Amino acid sequence: MILRTTFVYIFVFCGTAFGQYSGEPCTVQRTSAPGTCKIIQDCPVAISQIRRRQRITRCGFEGRNEVVCCPNPTLPPPPEPEPMISDDSPISQRKCKEYTEAVFEYIESVSLAVDAKNDRIRVDKCGHKTVPLIVGGELAKPREFPHMALLGFDKGGLRWSCGGTLVSDQYVLSAGHCLRTKAGNPGYVRLGELVLLSDEDEAEPQTLKIIEIILHPDYKTNSKYNDIGLAKMEKKVKLTPFIRPACLPTEFGGPETLAIASGWGHTEFGANEGSNHLLKVVLTKFSHQECNMTYVSQHYLEKKGLKDGIREETQLCAGSRTAMKDTCKGDSGGPLQVYHSNLYCMYTVIGVTSFGITCGNINIPGVYTRVYPYVNWIEKIVWPGQ
Repeated sequence: MILRTTFVYIFVFCGTAFGQYSGEPCTVQRTSAPGTCKIIQDCPVAISQIRRRQRITRCGFEGRNEVVCCPNPTLPPPPEPEPMISDDSPISQRKCKEYTEAVFEYIESVSLAVDAKNDRIRVDKCGHKTVPLIVGGELAKPREFPHMALLGFDKGGLRWSCGGTLVSDQYVLSAGHCLRTKAGNPGYVRLGELVLLSDEDEAEPQTLKIIEIILHPDYKTNSKYNDIGLAKMEKKVKLTPFIRPACLPTEFGGPETLAIASGWGHTEFGANEGSNHLLKVVLTKFSHQECNMTYVSQHYLEKKGLKDGIREETQLCAGSRTAMKDTCKGDSGGPLQVYHSNLYCMYTVIGVTSFGITCGNINIPGVYTRVYPYVNWIEKIVWPGQ
């Protein structure tokens, strides 16, 4: 019964290109695609088309075997060109490309052949191939934000408070108000963490001492302007899929309308403790005018020493128009980031979490120090003379 039904389908649903033999080039009449004449049993595409009652193109017969025009396999798209990062590019761009190598883990492959050399297998360990669309936040995945840092304060016991962004193998970018506080300066950096102080998560954390705090020269403790600084660690950290710097921006404002904030901050306004698990939230960029008017209407600018209002050239705003999604206390100093437009599995940190009115209010964005205006200052400190 099956064979007879198949024969009827072939008879009804076929075009012809008689006189051709197996291995000869042909053209699929329905799509004009190039093909090769093959015995039908060797062409799964033709068999599938027959079952769906679609037209096939016949080349002829070889004995009792029907020969059909089998579409050639579709060629894969050509690889994307390498990003245009030359030796003349700024040092932060060159380093950014260099850091992409830490996306991969190398495993020795042992050969059993005599005198054979062992090969190294490169394993892709990218942790953020997809991010679903810290109030309203979602749990981050292992290796999703390998540049995330925690700042530790040692005052009668180590306390992890502010966040930061690893921007090189020895420097962490954070907010000025996190690096100089009334309770003292942070003394430690924790990298590669996912669930704070847990040994059961998929993470490889390292804790390093801070040996130098560098605040932006225009930062004042009574104001949130120029709220940015760097922490230098005691030594260079080994880069791995769990610990890898983020890139610095190359333009004032990119085309992205959304950005991702991440941190271990409080999950609701007024909470006493932060989250133990690293959180992420996708936020919408707000225009400078809308952001400034929001803070003027809330009579909040004077409290933060912002006599000129929100400065578009050095600050940016992000929040939610539809849901309770925001950064909160404890997220300060952490990154506002976007996917890098050219480099695989890399982020660009566009903002440093600075302040907000409350956490998670719809249409009241948080304020972030815009990183781009400070790139030259960062480069001179992090990569002097390069």
